[in-house]
Amino acid sequence: MIRLFLLRILESYFRRPLLNLLPIAVMIGIAGIFIVTAEPTYNASGTLFVQDQTLVQSLNEISLDGRSFWTTPADAFNSQLAQLLETEAFIRSLIQGTNLESQLAADPETTTEIMDEVRSTVQVEVLGDSLVRLGADYSDPQVAYQLANRLVEAYVAWKFNSDFQDSSSAQQFFAEMIPAYQEELEQTREDLRLYLEQYPVPIRGERPEDEALEVERLQSAIQQAEEQLQDVMAKEESARLLMIQAEQNIRQAYIVIDAPVVPTEPLTGLRTLALQGLIFVAVGIFMSIIGVVGSALLDRSLRFPSDVQVGTHLPVLATIPIHQESDAPDLQAALDEGKSSLKETKDANLSQSVQEPLSETLIN
Repeated sequence: MIRLFLLRILESYFRRPLLNLLPIAVMIGIAGIFIVTAEPTYNASGTLFVQDQTLVQSLNEISLDGRSFWTTPADAFNSQLAQLLETEAFIRSLIQGTNLESQLAADPETTTEIMDEVRSTVQVEVLGDSLVRLGADYSDPQVAYQLANRLVEAYVAWKFNSDFQDSSSAQQFFAEMIPAYQEELEQTREDLRLYLEQYPVPIRGERPEDEALEVERLQSAIQQAEEQLQDVMAKEESARLLMIQAEQNIRQAYIVIDAPVVPTEPLTGLRTLALQGLIFVAVGIFMSIIGVVGSALLDRSLRFPSDVQVGTHLPVLATIPIHQESDAPDLQAALDEGKSSLKETKDANLSQSVQEPLSETLIN
């Protein structure tokens, strides 16, 4: 069965060899066009060291479906940056300061194309727990360098604005609470003063029990109001300090180890182009193999004695011999010999037929 299958495949290929080689020729032509028209792509990348303030913050425990795992600072940075790249505001801030910034003032369709192109060229790769590689691929080496450099700056600026806004909101919130707590403290103190004026300390003996309880309650209220006011003022001061330290903390948390440089050689060298061309050729060979095998499987005609035995389960009694060019002289010689023998036989029969009537005439 395997022998028959191989015979049919070989017969299917050699029956139309040029047609079966056509996919390979077409893919070789496409590979040539691709290699000739391919634009060089340049890559610029840098390495960023990501760290947090404390060890507890550097390893954040996240719960998902009842399971917990640890995410490193690099993974958290990668996830956050990937989400930011999907936003229009961050992409615009990334393009600002590059040679592509002027194209943002074009029509909305062109702006969208530029933003999608930049989004697809930016690369983020996690190298370790605290190392991240940031890069960009572009046809212009200067633009590739600018995008890789701006990626770090845009993220640090966004992080600073985010932390600054949080600290500013917290500081404003606590600052608005301070007058209310001060007013409450003053009111509590005024209540105690008025109560003491109304019920002064007796000259002899002690205060009645109900007066002593009321005075103690007012004093506790004053103490509680003072503690609340001090707590709010301390939080407001902490938020104010965080606003001042936000930028410095971010600069310390994200340190550029390897700064991006302007690339001088494209990524698509001769070796890369050769590998890409081989991929096209491999696809053409695959298509040719599919065509040959498919033709062999779909062809239901009987081409070999084995086809008859397998298809009809009957024995083969005789086959037509295959004519070959090398047998032509022998066949011609045999044919000439047969013709001469036939002629001799005809001549002998003719002479015999003539001699018999003549002999009969002479006898008579």
